[in-house]
Amino acid sequence: MLKQNERLEREKQEAIQRADTVVQNCKAEYEQKVRELDRQKNRAERMEQDAKVAMARQQALIRANAEAMSKAERSRLESQYKAKTAGYEGVMLGSLLYGTLCTLFAAARSETFISDFKAFFGVIWSFSGYVQIKCFRWQNGRHRWVI
Repeated sequence: MLKQNERLEREKQEAIQRADTVVQNCKAEYEQKVRELDRQKNRAERMEQDAKVAMARQQALIRANAEAMSKAERSRLESQYKAKTAGYEGVMLGSLLYGTLCTLFAAARSETFISDFKAFFGVIWSFSGYVQIKCFRWQNGRHRWVI
């Protein structure tokens, strides 16, 4: 019985030792897997940050390109608008001058206009002579106001 007891005690110790070895192996394996998982997690977080930075850079580049394109298009459209506006103003001025010249030539051929023109400038000429006679007096070769 004592031998059997000792044998059982040894088997128990061996079983405990084997169990401890299995537990230690499991713990070591578990710790290794946890470390690997942490490494993968850190790598994934770095990759996520890198992706966010790259996306922000791309968005800034897209925004800058869009702004440059819109400025170029705006300046092109403004120059077209100015050219068309200048063209329309030229047409309007030409039409105005044409109408004015036609009216003046038609009026110059009219007897009524010619007689009115002569009468108007005749009155102006007469009035200026009257003003000179009444307002200026000549003395010693100089003129001075006499009012």
